[in-house]
Amino acid sequence: MKRIARLPDVRHVEVSAFLLLGPLESDGAPDLKVIASLGAVVSINGLLFNQDRVAVIAGRLANPTKADELMVDQGTAHLLGVHVGQTMEVGGYSGEQTLNPKFGTPQVPPVVRVKAKVVGIVDLADQVVQDDVDRSTDFVILTPAFGRKALNIVSGETYGVQLKRGASDVTKFEQQFARLVSAVHSSSSM
Repeated sequence: MKRIARLPDVRHVEVSAFLLLGPLESDGAPDLKVIASLGAVVSINGLLFNQDRVAVIAGRLANPTKADELMVDQGTAHLLGVHVGQTMEVGGYSGEQTLNPKFGTPQVPPVVRVKAKVVGIVDLADQVVQDDVDRSTDFVILTPAFGRKALNIVSGETYGVQLKRGASDVTKFEQQFARLVSAVHSSSSM
């Protein structure tokens, strides 16, 4: 993120990442069927809260400073049978943990465990223009405060980039970004 932020035409960068997360059973074990169908997105520094902000359908936006608040999209609310105001215990796991033959049992505890309140039913910015046929994943949106607890197990970062001169900088930024990715790739393969 810092390398992207230092590109000459970039005003601001915000990041979100994916996380293997789901509700926990009463014995502390994850519900593997639910985890497999959920996309847990954690805002690292404000993406989905400030930039590319989610659209609140019911309830409110989660407080970015609270690790124990989360939002879900309509599909997830239906899948989990949850509503605004309900509390649920969720656990986040590392990719390495999923390789353990005991994963899915209480013997493999989550790296991050939080009793969180569902404060909002939301649509992600890109879901607002999709129809139900195009939606393939149900989402849980977690706060930057949760993200700080889970930094060691997140993956698949998504960047929201604001350019200094808006759309007029897009082509130039794409070229700069391509050079950056190429430089990072070539230096990591040495």
